[in-house]
Amino acid sequence: MFKSPRDHFVQNVHRTYSDFFEMRRRNEFGVNNLVRHAVNAATALYHMREHLDPSPGYIDLVALCPDYALVRDVANASKHGEITQHHPQITTADQIAEVARCTIYRDEQGEYPNAQVEVVVRLNDGTERNLADALHNVMSMWCSKLDDLGIITTTNAEPPLTDRHVPRVEAASRQLPMELMQGEAWSSTLQLRRFDYQKGVPVPIDLTGSKVEMRIYKPIEKVPMSLSLGPNGPTIDFDVPLTPEQGLTFLRLETDEARGKYVAGLVESNPPLQRDLSQRLSALVASGQAALAKP
Repeated sequence: MFKSPRDHFVQNVHRTYSDFFEMRRRNEFGVNNLVRHAVNAATALYHMREHLDPSPGYIDLVALCPDYALVRDVANASKHGEITQHHPQITTADQIAEVARCTIYRDEQGEYPNAQVEVVVRLNDGTERNLADALHNVMSMWCSKLDDLGIITTTNAEPPLTDRHVPRVEAASRQLPMELMQGEAWSSTLQLRRFDYQKGVPVPIDLTGSKVEMRIYKPIEKVPMSLSLGPNGPTIDFDVPLTPEQGLTFLRLETDEARGKYVAGLVESNPPLQRDLSQRLSALVASGQAALAKP
């Protein structure tokens, strides 16, 4: 399938790595899409050594990048379900999990949240690792090593930029779309954190004694509207259709004024709806004029 180590790296390893980060940017939550892409990337990164002649030793690669050992364990656990040999950092595939991390930030306007879906690996020693960080470290190692071997020219692997400060504008533009499969079991983890501006990193929020509620809304498919013809005149009732993306945007708006402006913009960008309203308005005006013309 791949004629050379370069082809395997460029067309499989690098592409699979890039697909993971593209899925991470989509920030989808609920059916482990990001976990699937992360496992694919880990598997490709781990097996890259088998496509080199001579194949570099596992111990040598771990010496270059300690996270190569974690990537190996993720690849093997996802394939076999459970691993016990060679002192793995994880034992079962259940230790690889999709996590939605909601972090509270603040600026001169007050507090605001930002949500990011991550793949978290819960290690046997009780600690947690963001798999995006480990994948980036191993990818950077391969880029450097393959450059030294003359196989590729060094490529800067996309970094995950985890645990950084996220400005309000960026946080407001980020959504957390959730996808569930009807009739199938669902289990996910939500972590609440607060950004510590002195330490420069997010820290967990102590929820001891707290009551946490979560609401899942059915997607909004339309918004009912009314157009009044004067204070005492007749009204035209109509619906403004929404795409799934527009429905999510509508739900995120905080005030009636903002929602009204948003829907008005959708009406202006919908020529068929405008034509329908114009025809209905003309019919009302015509019927009113006919009524006034009667003796």
